[in-house]
Amino acid sequence: MDAQRQDLVDALEELNQRADALVRRHTAEDLHWKPSPKGWSIAECMEHMSTSLGLYLPSFEAVLRGGARKGEGPFAWGPFARGWIRLVGPGGPKLPTPGSMQPRAAKHPRGSGGPQGSPRPDPHTLLADFKGGNDRLAALIRASEGIDLARTRTRSPVIPVLRFSLGAWFETCVQHSRRHMDQAERISEGLSKEG
Repeated sequence: MDAQRQDLVDALEELNQRADALVRRHTAEDLHWKPSPKGWSIAECMEHMSTSLGLYLPSFEAVLRGGARKGEGPFAWGPFARGWIRLVGPGGPKLPTPGSMQPRAAKHPRGSGGPQGSPRPDPHTLLADFKGGNDRLAALIRASEGIDLARTRTRSPVIPVLRFSLGAWFETCVQHSRRHMDQAERISEGLSKEG
């Protein structure tokens, strides 16, 4: 596997390790603690990362099943794709979250008229979902060997006007998860100060 793909796979493994550490460090109650009424908990960050990635994986699988161009790297993404990656990655501005990517509790806060009495997601289930999605993405990155990651393109299933190269989408998913893992770790630090 080339260095570009290996870097992405390594980043996904690092994200899995960081998520493991968070779940080991805190109780289920801690993982659902919110730093503010509108803020997300660690569990909600994990759910958001899993949900977001889950929306993209089927389109990546479809591209790899057929129509992918052959080519060798290194690959470069266009300026708009690079800007998008910076926007949704670590340090990017606060952005509205599309409804399809919202954690359940954020979609249906208490008293909102949404489904009531549903249990909070179990952190260990959220962790398994998160790691499972990352492992699926890593497998797709490996399966893309020999495919031109710059000229093989696909649309966003969430924002269809966005059409980037497959490689740019792979990087988008990794950087987006890094952004929210950083957020979850900041919440964890806040919990440590609370205790």
